[in-house]
Amino acid sequence: MEPRSRLRAPDARPVTARAIVIGLGAVCLLAALSLFVEIGLSAGSVGSGAPAPAPLYLLLAWMLVGAPILRRLASRGSLRRGELLTIYAMLVAAGTIPSHEVVGFMLPHMASVHYNATPENEWSALFHHYLRPWLFPAAGPSVEFADREGSAVAWGTWGRPLVAWSVYLLALFFVMLCANAIVSRQWIRRERLTFPLTTIALQLTDDATPRPLLRAPR
Repeated sequence: MEPRSRLRAPDARPVTARAIVIGLGAVCLLAALSLFVEIGLSAGSVGSGAPAPAPLYLLLAWMLVGAPILRRLASRGSLRRGELLTIYAMLVAAGTIPSHEVVGFMLPHMASVHYNATPENEWSALFHHYLRPWLFPAAGPSVEFADREGSAVAWGTWGRPLVAWSVYLLALFFVMLCANAIVSRQWIRRERLTFPLTTIALQLTDDATPRPLLRAPR
């Protein structure tokens, strides 16, 4: 296991304003890429997985191309290790939301309660009266647009459910973050877990260049 000093970024302030701004821009790029590849094309995982491939690829591309160029243009403007790890953490946390595991699972199930209701299964009589209208889009064109190519989405009926489920997802992520903060002292300082999923990112940002990692025999 790496020494404790190697596990922590040497920067006094890893969370800076420019790290947040760059991280938000990278998150928007990752979200668009995930929606196109995972949801639109169903071609594989981009922002989800363990570890998520896209955040590692973006970090590797920065260390190979972006960091050397920025050092030549402005030696004092290069991103520090803590800032890079902050951006990477933002990508890992936000990359799962536009993936097929969250959005790709949530949206079809929001519409399925009305879309799949038929006189034969009697869903309307069995449990539709338990559904809150602000959690699910209304029956009709709002859930049938997928059957008609080129038809517009009825955003008027999808607006409230999307906002409600977004609030739920934000609350869920916040609770998970709080749980991690509670157990972090036990995991890091007492049990001294190695966290293998973070090894690549830590080694990529360990030096000014990722060459030692790329030249490692194994």
